[in-house]
Amino acid sequence: MPSPATAEGVPSRGARVLPAVVLLLVLALAAPLLMQNALDRPVSRDEHQFVASAALLARQGLLPFRDYPYFHVPYQVPAQALFIRLGADPLAGARLCSLAFGLGCLGLVFWGAWRYLGGLPRWLGLGLAAALAVWLTHSPLFLYTSGRAWNHDLALFLALASFMVLGQALGRPRPGRLLWASGLLLGLAAGVRLSWAPAAPAMLVAVYWLGPPPGLPRSWRLGLPFLGGLCLSGLPLLFLALAAWDDLLFGVLVYPGQLTTQFWAQQGYAKAMTWASKLDFFHRHVLLAPGDLALFGTFAQTRLLMAATLLLALPLNLLALAKRAGAWRQSGLMLLLLPVVFLGAMLPTPNMFQYYYQAVPMCLLALALALGALPGLAPAGPRGPWLWAPLGLLAAYALAHGGYHLAHAGYKALKPEANSERAAALALGREMVRQVGAGRVLTLTPIYPLEGDLEIYPELASGPFALRVAHLLPPQQRRARRMVAPADLEEFLASRPPAAILSGLEKELDPHLMAYAQAHGYQPRPLPGDRLVLWLPDQRVAPAGQERP
Repeated sequence: MPSPATAEGVPSRGARVLPAVVLLLVLALAAPLLMQNALDRPVSRDEHQFVASAALLARQGLLPFRDYPYFHVPYQVPAQALFIRLGADPLAGARLCSLAFGLGCLGLVFWGAWRYLGGLPRWLGLGLAAALAVWLTHSPLFLYTSGRAWNHDLALFLALASFMVLGQALGRPRPGRLLWASGLLLGLAAGVRLSWAPAAPAMLVAVYWLGPPPGLPRSWRLGLPFLGGLCLSGLPLLFLALAAWDDLLFGVLVYPGQLTTQFWAQQGYAKAMTWASKLDFFHRHVLLAPGDLALFGTFAQTRLLMAATLLLALPLNLLALAKRAGAWRQSGLMLLLLPVVFLGAMLPTPNMFQYYYQAVPMCLLALALALGALPGLAPAGPRGPWLWAPLGLLAAYALAHGGYHLAHAGYKALKPEANSERAAALALGREMVRQVGAGRVLTLTPIYPLEGDLEIYPELASGPFALRVAHLLPPQQRRARRMVAPADLEEFLASRPPAAILSGLEKELDPHLMAYAQAHGYQPRPLPGDRLVLWLPDQRVAPAGQERP
């Protein structure tokens, strides 16, 4: 029995209870695994800058750009700081923030797919929507990226919500509020991760190309609510710009666009730096990434998804747009956005595996739109089992096999891990407090002293990223940007020497910190795990296992 839906794939109110139950079941199966995935993984070098910035805001009220160098758009910082203020330790708070929005992305993929598959029989639409959500939970890009303390999950959640809201606005006689909300959400997404900014022109094109309902002209005023939402989303950035305009432009544009490229060129690093090498990186390291055995055996899961998108989703969405079948306006919007999504993933230099995470939910929704258009594209007569049976079998396979592995992994995840990364970070923080007592720690891995509620130098809140490129700037400009080069450490620390120095994970830059420590009489004390070394002044060294007076 087909689900009661409009031609745009919007289910009636009475049809929302069952999909809500299925969604809750999918989230319940995925949550334990994703929770473990978020809290038990080793700390990535990129996470230090996000955790430190959130902790500085939550504990000291310090703002990026105004009070210390920051090299991203900043809307992630208050979201993570809120979780820390609610009582979580810095690493767990930042990662729980990402986990929450990662689960939100999973929910949006399911709900969007269900709406776009509304023209299929209800049982098949629900099964395919759940299967696509399960596919997302087993994606190598999703499993690697989601739940870490960086800026991918929140940005993707906001962008997906913006896409879905705009899809509902297209073709309505009075879409103003939805257009405004879509622009606001997209602006917030770009304020979390700048790679979503190129989506704004594509979505504005969709407003004029796909927006007017039959009988209404394409007025130039149609895009004003969308632009108004974008402008409103920029008010917090404007506030920061008024306080530190040059520093904001430097951190958002100059650092990623010039300094990092120059730094890697000096290092002789050539991988994923040019457009040609980025395409090669995408082929070698993204498309050929091993898939999840729970769904597709030894097939590369990302390669299979991209092939399905290229060979199935794009042609069917083009056909749906041409014939105005299914949710054809959303199909047109998707055709505009998919190239922009991949462009945004390829823009950063050098390219990284996790940047392509944002493409996975979009490709899954493109598949949902394509399959949802099938009833309007297939011949009127033979729409029976020959059309629905293969799709039903595929959905059943994904749900049975993938759901079993989700449940099994979730069951194992419910068992507490004594050696989880969160527990290890907390233990290191407490040990540092025991030995240091109080004071400021000089380190390029700020998560660990922050776990013990110790202070750090805000100028090095970015971890290694400011220190490694600061030498590329003239001394006067470094001082203006509050950036410290290795040659500046002596002068920088003269008026506020550290209570302790933490080294051990940054092989290229830690020797500069260790040289300062040795020159000023600090003595090394290995910390649990044999990865990190805590340097203390002579008078502050306590015998192992005893409290320092």
